[in-house]
Amino acid sequence: MNKGFVDRLAKAGLDLTPQQLDLFEGYRALIKEWNEKIDITAITEDREVDNKHFIDSLSVFRQIQVPSHARVMDMGSGGGFPGIPMKIVDLSLEMTLVDSLKKRVDFLQEVVDRLGLEGVRCIHARAEDFLHDPGERESFDLVVSRAVAPLPTLLEYCLPGVKIKGQFIAMKGPGGREEVYQADRAIQVLGGRLKEVDSFTWTEEGYQRSLVVIEKVKESPKKYPRGQGKARKSPL
Repeated sequence: MNKGFVDRLAKAGLDLTPQQLDLFEGYRALIKEWNEKIDITAITEDREVDNKHFIDSLSVFRQIQVPSHARVMDMGSGGGFPGIPMKIVDLSLEMTLVDSLKKRVDFLQEVVDRLGLEGVRCIHARAEDFLHDPGERESFDLVVSRAVAPLPTLLEYCLPGVKIKGQFIAMKGPGGREEVYQADRAIQVLGGRLKEVDSFTWTEEGYQRSLVVIEKVKESPKKYPRGQGKARKSPL
């Protein structure tokens, strides 16, 4: 057991089981192993991985009591953040990890297989394709994203996946509250309602984080998300 990780968790008010700690140790080892082959993350030192990836991902639980067996999607999952840490802490979650880069999806599948995580799908797709599938659209209780994109763009990629009365959490830096003002039209057009912006200091390093919580109150218009990069080039 990595005492440094346990101490860092305690400073964030988190207490994990030995099984959960073992899964995080295995996850960290796979990040290091794969990072030598492909670019998973520029952050490789144990303390930074713990703080900036694992513990940061778990900050989602500050804002939401995720129901047992909830259907959750991590859009633009990258190295699996926040979806895999969330899954490790609550194995009941039906987790879908979506990323547009095949190599990263291969890594995610390897993590899922090696850690023996059940109820996880690793999907190689773009949001504008995946969320026009009738079986996926507006089917998730919770959608989360730590992807680096302006909030109006991120909303278009994520909110069409959230079911009515479900929620979307955008993990933002200290400027999250300002981004909400720029995203007011996108929230309304896509059927959302701002529930809360939770700004806080997290981890022993004093990492600045804002969680933007959007509740889904009506269906998203069928044309969203738009293809051909329009969500980025011409955001709502």
